Amino acid sequence: MIISIVSGVIFLLCCFLVISKKNDTFDKSVSAAVISHRSNVVTKMMHFFTELGKGTPTMAICLALLFFPDRNALALPVGVAVIITAVFCKTLKTTIKRERPKDDRLVEEVDYSFPSSHALTSAALYGSIAFSMVGMFPELQVFIIIACVLLPFFIGFSRVYLGIHYLFDVIGGWSLGLCIASLVHYLL
Repeated sequence: MIISIVSGVIFLLCCFLVISKKNDTFDKSVSAAVISHRSNVVTKMMHFFTELGKGTPTMAICLALLFFPDRNALALPVGVAVIITAVFCKTLKTTIKRERPKDDRLVEEVDYSFPSSHALTSAALYGSIAFSMVGMFPELQVFIIIACVLLPFFIGFSRVYLGIHYLFDVIGGWSLGLCIASLVHYLL
């Protein structure tokens, strides 16, 4: 429950900063710094992680979890968390209406920027997997947790790197996704 509270507070702080535009200068300077360090190899990796964070791979992972031996312990909380994030994300984007970065985009997106749906969904997806699998495979627990932290990190970072999100879009997405994953795990 403490994870839900802390991540919820971080999300609310991100909302305040984005709505009040108090973080705009900082966000733009972080984006410029990240973009100035682009390379061909890293760009290919970031395209991979952005693709991994899209709807089709997310749904494929959710469907694959249905074949897990104890699907109620894994597929149900993951599926619920991902569905909740979709509703929250759409509502928040159309309510807050933060414009995306305009310059230096390597991919195009048409909706609003805050929160990053890639960061939000990946944090909810992999956070739910981590919370649900704790104790299931003790010998793999460290690997599972590391993977469930690194995947959302790289998916979220790829959005800033590719020039289609600001840092606070991603932090807001991660924090809300983790909050939802934690709450769903706690409630189920």
